[in-house]
Amino acid sequence: MNIGWKVEAKNKAHFLKDNWLGGSTLIHRFSRLYSISNCQHKTVGEISVRRETGVEWLLIWRRNRFIWEISHEMQLLELLNGVNMSLDSQDKRIWLGENQGIYTVKSAYACL
Repeated sequence: MNIGWKVEAKNKAHFLKDNWLGGSTLIHRFSRLYSISNCQHKTVGEISVRRETGVEWLLIWRRNRFIWEISHEMQLLELLNGVNMSLDSQDKRIWLGENQGIYTVKSAYACL
């Protein structure tokens, strides 16, 4: 699906289930982490805290992670490290078929 989220206020997009980072959802990228996560139904805002130094991610696990799962967690945190969110705007849906996030019929045909 070519619809995603532009996360600003962090209050609508689901952290793992919605496509808010581009590419694909975090469920698809990190399926094993999803299976052991206690954050499966939380929004981006529910598991992130904005600090002066950036965003802190409050990832909670149902059990201790295996060594190879910790490497996946590090990959996830590296991906999240570049996230910059504003507190002044609302989350909004965007069209991933265009760089500007605006739907056009031409981009829909290109996606087909």
